[in-house]
Amino acid sequence: LTQVIVSDILPTELVFVQATEGGRLQAREVVWQVGDLAPNQQKLLQLTTSSPRPTPQILNTATAVARVSGASATADVRVKADASIAVLGLPAYKMTVEDHDDPVAVGGRTAYRIRVTNTGSLPGDRVQVTATVPAQMRVLTAYGPTAYRVEGGRVLFAPLAALPPGQTLTYMVEVGALKAGEARFRAELTTGTMQDPLVKEESTNVR
Repeated sequence: LTQVIVSDILPTELVFVQATEGGRLQAREVVWQVGDLAPNQQKLLQLTTSSPRPTPQILNTATAVARVSGASATADVRVKADASIAVLGLPAYKMTVEDHDDPVAVGGRTAYRIRVTNTGSLPGDRVQVTATVPAQMRVLTAYGPTAYRVEGGRVLFAPLAALPPGQTLTYMVEVGALKAGEARFRAELTTGTMQDPLVKEESTNVR
C-alpha cells in the first residue's frame, strides 16, 4: 500500500484531546499521513477524546484510503470501521472542613462546618459523613441533612440515598474545648461508588 491516509471525523459529542503518530486535527477531522505499508505491516494509531456530558451512544467512524499497485494496474482502495461507545459519567466529590473559631479558650465553644459537593455528572448514592472529634474536645450537638448519633468521640450521620450533580450538603458539629493543645478535627466521606473514603482534617488551637 502507498499513500495511506487515515481519518476520523469526530462526532459532535466528542472533544479532541490528542493523537499519536502525528495525527492532526483539521476542523472536526483527525488525519494521519501514514505513507507506505509493506505486506503484513501494521500501524497503530491512537486518538484520545473527552466528552462533556453523558451520552448513551456515540458512533465513531475511521476511514483509511490508499493506493494499491499491481503488476499491470494501480487502484485506489477505501475501508471504514465503526466503534460505538457510551459515555455514562460518574459522581465525583469535593469536601471541605472549616472551624468557626480558632483559637478557642478552654471551656469555650467552636463549631466545624463540613461541606460535600457532587462535582460529577451522575447522582451519588449512600453518601455518608462521619466526624471524629479530637481528645481536647467533646461533642455538644450536630446538624445535617440526615439524623446523627454520637459514639464516643465520633459523630455518625446517617447515609443520604442520593446527591444530585452540582448539589452541596452542609453538616455542622459543635464542640466544647476541654484542654489546651492542638486539636485535629477529622471528617470522613464514604459513598456507594468510592473504594476509599475521602478524608479532610482541620486544626484548631485550644488555649
